[in-house]
Formats: sequence, C-alpha cells, structure tokens
Amino acid sequence: VGHAQATLLAEALSGRLDRIYSSPLSRAWQTAQALGEPVVLSELVELDQGDLEGLDGPTALERFRDFLEAWRRDPARLPVPGGESLEQCQARALSALDRVGESHADGQIVALVSHQLVISSLGCALAGEPLARWREHGVGNGSVTVLVRRSGRWERVVKGWVPPER
Repeated sequence: VGHAQATLLAEALSGRLDRIYSSPLSRAWQTAQALGEPVVLSELVELDQGDLEGLDGPTALERFRDFLEAWRRDPARLPVPGGESLEQCQARALSALDRVGESHADGQIVALVSHQLVISSLGCALAGEPLARWREHGVGNGSVTVLVRRSGRWERVVKGWVPPER
C-alpha cells in the first residue's frame, strides 16, 4: 500500500519540486526517493521511541503503564524511557523547517518527508497549540500537508491531502 501511495504522490507532484528532504528512516526515505533525489535531514527522523521501540501495544502497556498514562496527560516534556520527549522532537523539527525555509528562495517548492509525531508536533507549533493536542494534527500515510513561508513565518494551508487513485 505504501509503495502505491508513494507512486501516486510522485505522479501528482511530478516536475513541481525544487528539492526533496527526507528522514533517513527507510519508509520515509523510500517515499522521498519515489519523488526524486532526496537529501537526508536527520532532524526529520521520528520521535526516538527508546525502550518502546518495536513493542506491540499490549507489551508496551504491560511494561510501561505508568509512563504511558503520564505521557497521555502531558507528552511535551516527559521523555520516552531511553528516548526523547515530544518537545525535543518538535524543537529539532522546527529547526530543520527553518533551515530549509532560509535556504530556498520565495516561490520554490520543497518536500519534507517525515513521520507522524514529527508532522503532528509541527502542526501544533504552527497552530500555536500545546503538544497535548498532537493527535488533532495527525495525518495519514502518504498524505501531503502544505506549508507556505511568508515574511519568515510558516503557515499550514493544506492538511493531509491524499492524491486520488487512478
């Protein structure tokens, strides 16, 4: 499904992108490669899941119940055991977004291919909302969120657009 979504996305954006940036993680990287020749931006990597990495839901809940309950209440500052906090994830993503914006001229179109919590945390920042509302800024796999940079500030103009199937 992901490969088909990447193909549809590549067709929809064909010839429109001046530059492509990607997380180095395989699914994002493969999607970015479908769009063209990406440049790795390590700051676009997903939230460091630490000790939760690779665990299914029931196992994570069994081993880390207290953490998961606390994180549900306030995901901003509480780091994942052995990982990072959503606030740290957001800070590095914002830094990357600003660097990209500063390195391209007005009117250039660039793609940043990343992951759910990175995109959600950026959505919170752009909307001026707390990270506790990250779920409201989630997007589906293979979707496109469009940002515009005006006068040095980012604005989200489209959230979660999915290219139509053929």
